Amino acid sequence: MKYTYAIAYSEMTPEFFSLSREERAEKMDELKKETEKSGVKILLWGHPWGTSENIVVVYGFDEIDDYIGLMEATNMGPYFLRTKTHLVMT
Repeated sequence: MKYTYAIAYSEMTPEFFSLSREERAEKMDELKKETEKSGVKILLWGHPWGTSENIVVVYGFDEIDDYIGLMEATNMGPYFLRTKTHLVMT
């Protein structure tokens, strides 16, 4: 089975950061639905310790072009800034 993962460390936008935990989770649920339309799934997300970034998202996809297209089209818009991505291909 071919599957690719992207582990993306980002900074939350000030607007996203100011949301409550519950509101942020709701926004991430909306984002999950949107990214699936492009062939990319959000597998999990959370807040990393020991990094300068304050959110990490793990994406799964079959085609790297789907992930690149998603990032180019949105750069994750109102949610994330300065994303650093690590790709893991299996």
